[in-house]
Amino acid sequence: MKIIRNGIEIELTDEELRNAYYEQQFLFDREDCRYTLVEILTENQMNALIGDKVDEILDLAADKLRRNIDKYEMDFSYARDEAVRDTLNELNIEIEGDEET
Repeated sequence: MKIIRNGIEIELTDEELRNAYYEQQFLFDREDCRYTLVEILTENQMNALIGDKVDEILDLAADKLRRNIDKYEMDFSYARDEAVRDTLNELNIEIEGDEET
């Protein structure tokens, strides 16, 4: 793949292209996890999280999301929801309304 940056044509190696693909996939996964996080937590819980904590949650959840898909062959929506919930549980962040029976 060739790109032009500052008027200079650069050809990406296969490894650079693959790394760019995985980085972009990770960024998309983080955003998908962000939407799920906002749905799961209350507004007060979201407001209580400090920015770095949100980033930590999203990074961990995005990694879990991809693992759920690749290793456990979950469909995307289920894999995403489980990744976010598992991450919150690991970080001892209570999900209001989730009662263990």
